[in-house]
Parts: sequence; structure tokens; C-alpha cells
Amino acid sequence: MRIYDTIIIGAGPGGLTSAVYAASEGLDTLVIEKSRLGGQAYSSAAIENFLGYNKISGKQLTNRAVKQAKDFGAEFVNDNVLDIMRIEHDRFAIIAQFDIYYTKTVVLALGVQYKTLDADGIDNFIGKNVHYGDNVLDKARTCKNKHVYIVGGANSAGQAAVYLSKYASQVSIIIRGHSIEKSMSAYLIQQINGISNIDIQTKCTVKSFEGGNKLDRIVINNNGQDNEICDCEHMFMFIGAKPSTYFLNNILDLDGEGFIITNRNQETSIAGIFAVGDIVSGSVKRIATAVGSAAIAVSGIHSFIANIPIDK
Repeated sequence: MRIYDTIIIGAGPGGLTSAVYAASEGLDTLVIEKSRLGGQAYSSAAIENFLGYNKISGKQLTNRAVKQAKDFGAEFVNDNVLDIMRIEHDRFAIIAQFDIYYTKTVVLALGVQYKTLDADGIDNFIGKNVHYGDNVLDKARTCKNKHVYIVGGANSAGQAAVYLSKYASQVSIIIRGHSIEKSMSAYLIQQINGISNIDIQTKCTVKSFEGGNKLDRIVINNNGQDNEICDCEHMFMFIGAKPSTYFLNNILDLDGEGFIITNRNQETSIAGIFAVGDIVSGSVKRIATAVGSAAIAVSGIHSFIANIPIDK
């Protein structure tokens, strides 16, 4: 039975950073990811405020991180984790869909899942020409010379708007609030204000989606008053996310929203299990935060392993 020094569940920026640090420091490391490597960051068209890069796409950053981790010896497997069990003081069993994995420590880098938009008819068009944020890079070229709508006012929505403006004839950002200044970085707002084919529709909500085999129209409500029917050929949604902690409710201490509570060393309520990135309660949802928390967690892993009795 192979027992890893650490198993990292999730391969977003926090998970990949954990893999790079752990493997480079001699720890036998496995990364388990159920879907695409890179997490939400993968879909970022242009990351411009990450240390050392004037501009880099999420895909490029992910590919470099994965190669770096593998070069240091980290292993990757595609599997869906269902449960975590402590089988001894210093042993955990990771119960997944296709296998059971054993490790001395665990790093949870589960990330978050996109929230769904509550609007009539939306389910008929998801995956056709209505998308959640992770499809921007893949779908941008199909938006050429078309009017595209984005729902959401955070940085991910702003980055998507800037990127899509290179292809679309018009990009409209729809937000419920009065402005985007509280939710979006100043540098992005400045860019958006300088791009002629991006407009921002404030105090608006999407009420319904209409069309045949694909989306043709949306109904937008303006400030709770008038409804307006708008032609819409593509819709991208960035409306927040919820933590991917569905299997941890009876295992770890979570906050009221389902995020994992950790101490200053990123350790959870169970010794030997650490959490990093967006999944951590109170964390700032930025790549740099995920990277920093991963570095702290790997330091904690070394301390935990060092205290395992030799006869174990």
C-alpha cells in the first residue's frame, strides 16, 4: 500500500502551488482533480496584477504551474473524491470514485462552484450559447461580430468583457447594483471605460431567456420597473460561487456559508488536514491569496510529519 506524504484535492492556483512547494521540498505528492486543471483561474482571459507578469492568461499560468509541479515529481490523477477517513493518527484514506488513496496529510484546495442565475428559460440554453464563466476562452471566437451580454460585476466579469470586446460587436455588462466600483479593481474599470464597444447596464436583472434551438432574446428588468426585450446571441454569467464542501459537512468545522475554518497555519479542525485558497473561510478571493495560503500549508505539513512517531 503506497502512502503519500500529502494528497492535494483540487488543482486550482492553491492546489497547484501546494503541489509545487510540496514536491520541490521532497514530499511524495499526489494531486487529485475531478475536472479541468486550473480551477476558475483557468478561464481568466488576462491576469494583469499577478506578481511578475504584466499579462498572462489563466490557461498559460495553469500550464506552467502543472509542468513545474510535475518536473518536481508531483503526480496527478483524475478522480472524484467522495470522503476522507482517518484510519490512524497519521494516516488518512481518501475515498474516491475510482480508487482509494492513502496519505499522511491532506490539502483541500476544492475551490468554489458557480451559482446559477434564477431566470425563466435559462436551462434550455445552458451549454449552447449561455455559459458560466469558465467557457469564455473557448467560446470567444464564436462571438465574433455579435452582441454579447455578461451578468456580474466582479473582476472575472470585467476581464471577460475586455477579452470578448476583441471579438464581439458589443459587450453589455448587466449588474444589479448602482455601479461596479465596489466589486471590480480600478485598473479593470479604467480599461473598460476606454473600450468603446463595452457598456454597463446598472440596476438591471435578467428575467427570462427566449429562443428556439439557441438563445435569441433576453428580457431585462430595469430597476424593478420596465421590462425590455433585447436581442442576445451569447450570455456569460459571473454571479458568484459557493464552496465545494458538499462532502465535508460531517468531517470538518465549516462556517455558516460552508467555507472551511482554519487556523493561522491553514490547518483545519482535524490535525493533518489543511485548506487553501477560495475554500477557506474569510479568504480574499485572489490568486495571490491562494498561493500564499498554499506556502503556509506546506510548511505546516512538514511540521506535522516531523512529529509523527518514528515507529509509525
